[in-house]
Amino acid sequence: MSETREYKSGVSSRWPTPCAACKVLKRRCSSSCILAPSFPPKDAQRFIAVHKIFPRTNMIRMLQGIPEEKRALAVDSMVYEANARLKDPVYGCTGIICILQQQILRMEGELANIKALLINSRQLQLNKNPLPPTSNLPENTDELCADLSELFSTEMSLDHLLAWE
Repeated sequence: MSETREYKSGVSSRWPTPCAACKVLKRRCSSSCILAPSFPPKDAQRFIAVHKIFPRTNMIRMLQGIPEEKRALAVDSMVYEANARLKDPVYGCTGIICILQQQILRMEGELANIKALLINSRQLQLNKNPLPPTSNLPENTDELCADLSELFSTEMSLDHLLAWE
């Protein structure tokens, strides 16, 4: 008797092909395997990454407490957290969030400085008295460019972070 199994990727597979989780752990994959929809047989690396952080029993326990329609999102979240933990074992996703928040704060400060420079230059063009420079404006544009290049040359750029999956 052969069954058809539908995977998250939309690919159908003939039973008894085990899911990646059962294949990696060398277990028999049942038709009711809760991990099968999220870990198709050809995507073993995805399961291996998650399994290093979340053991199989913990994954199953977490997924059983989640409605079936939201399990795919939960697994995606576990995959993202596992990849983050593998790259940064101490902080994981929290480290990424902190880096991004620092970048946002820096960029907001730079934006405020640039807006102040624009207002000042517009007033000069209108032959009005310029506003006194604020204390947090850079002395010259070289300093501003250096700050911006330092910000965008950080090891964990946003493109790098989004490319994990």
